[in-house]
Amino acid sequence: MSSTDVAVFTGTEEIERFVNTLAEPAWSLNVRRKALKQFNAMSWPTTEDEEWRRSDVSSYDFDRYALSPVEAAVPPAGAVPEGRSGLLRFENGRCVAASLAPELAEKGVVFASLAAFLNDETANHAGNGAKAHAAVQGLFERRSGELEHRLFAWHYATWTHGVVLFVPGFVEVEQPFEVQFHFDGDAVLATPHVVAVAETGGRATLLHTVSSGDEGEVLLNEVINADVADTARMEIATHYELNYDSSTFSNGHAVVGRDAAYHSFLSSFGGMFSKLRMDAELNGTGGDIDLDGLYFAGEDQHMDLRTLQVHNAVNANSRTFYKGAVKDEAHTVYQGLIRVAHGASKTDAYLTNNNLVLNNGARADSIPGLNINTDDVKCSHGSTTGKIDGAQLYYLQTRGFDYETARIMLVQGFLEEVIAKAPEAVQDRLRALVEQRILADYDTGDDE
Repeated sequence: MSSTDVAVFTGTEEIERFVNTLAEPAWSLNVRRKALKQFNAMSWPTTEDEEWRRSDVSSYDFDRYALSPVEAAVPPAGAVPEGRSGLLRFENGRCVAASLAPELAEKGVVFASLAAFLNDETANHAGNGAKAHAAVQGLFERRSGELEHRLFAWHYATWTHGVVLFVPGFVEVEQPFEVQFHFDGDAVLATPHVVAVAETGGRATLLHTVSSGDEGEVLLNEVINADVADTARMEIATHYELNYDSSTFSNGHAVVGRDAAYHSFLSSFGGMFSKLRMDAELNGTGGDIDLDGLYFAGEDQHMDLRTLQVHNAVNANSRTFYKGAVKDEAHTVYQGLIRVAHGASKTDAYLTNNNLVLNNGARADSIPGLNINTDDVKCSHGSTTGKIDGAQLYYLQTRGFDYETARIMLVQGFLEEVIAKAPEAVQDRLRALVEQRILADYDTGDDE
């Protein structure tokens, strides 16, 4: 093979051969091989599984998707964009832009390509670099030991690239970091991995976007792991906007310590099929979790979103607020669960899901739930699914707005409540996407 050739591994039978080509630390290869062993012992999820009951993947030919190893090399550091603390951009897994504010690097902040980070042996012997390596290794090893389904195991065996954000103790970063993953091509398996760690008292925000070209079928199988230590604060805003031929599988997990706070904001607009999950565990007294989500499905999209609020400690708080709109022949599913462990008294948890159905062919399912295993708690949930209020529509028309303008205003107003919870840096982009989705026509492909 010449130096310009790129190895391509197609199908699930070539995973072991793929792993054997990698030059990684022994622990990382060990994680991959253990995940592969679990993968081989599992079957693909079916509608007999509770979490997948409304999302059927039996028609997928997972063996047709291909992945390629990605070089760990990164480009020379560039200028930090205005309003950001650092930027990483990946195209088809390859890091094409990298920057980090010098003053943050001096404080020990790590914001780097995951593959390059793991292969940087010098960082293992330098202060915060060694701590960052230990934190990343710990997260990989713990989470790969809890693989609930085959797609999850598939990711841990085949991840090709990703990002590490490590914030040392008591370092507070005002401007957000940003990572962009973009993919082109057809029958592409994309497996980025995001790791975000905030040590005691550290604070940071990460803006995370996944996109694709207008054509070509990408299967995204992503994992997001966050570790928020005592009194730390971490916010991660994730946005998925793949083309309508592509599919998104995402598993997010956060562990939150004593008096710490974690905010996840998830927005989903693209992809033919999306199965997105965000779990967050409160493991320390006084911890706070906020899980917010915005989704808008059109044409014949299928979006299945799941959140899990886990209370393992006394006197901790969590809130989930997901809002979505659905039109054309699209189908959305939201599943939310609050789980309170034995002894986690004085829990305060709430779960809200609201859906707006814009025409008769669209469908929205909402399944909130509670699993309470102790006393002295405040836990509740609320769910609504409905159409545009005719009285409100009529009111706006009587005030001089035409039908379409009035309708747009009501949908925007419905979703604005959750958009306002996103980091300010992404709010205008989300508003523009909402307007585009409202105005988009659905071509059924039927002849006139």
